[in-house]
Amino acid sequence: MTEFEFIEATTMSVELARGAAMDFVTLFFAYSLCAHFVGKGLPKLIALTITFVYTIFLINPLLGMATGVLNYVRLSAAGLHSYPNSPVFQGVNSEIQVLLTTILPALISWMFSIIYMHVYIRRTEED
Repeated sequence: MTEFEFIEATTMSVELARGAAMDFVTLFFAYSLCAHFVGKGLPKLIALTITFVYTIFLINPLLGMATGVLNYVRLSAAGLHSYPNSPVFQGVNSEIQVLLTTILPALISWMFSIIYMHVYIRRTEED
């Protein structure tokens, strides 16, 4: 591959991860707003069903983010190997570090949104 093909492939990987991250953020805020405004009035079964559907819908954005980030790191490493003097591919970190900085915050926010709905909002209804 030429250097420009590597750049295009890495750009497409970044766009995949960015698009998936935007999907995640949209679903996260939709669930959080639902929990905040109508969480107290929902019956327990409906609240659990919404949480289950929310979790299922978040799998695709999380996998999209992971795929985009891993492709970016691997393509950048291959580009750096093929073109060691290119300023484009400098400073690429390991896969684990990049995944921890992108996927881990998403997983933590998913967990806290469920805790917010079922512990903070729903518990105040039951008290």
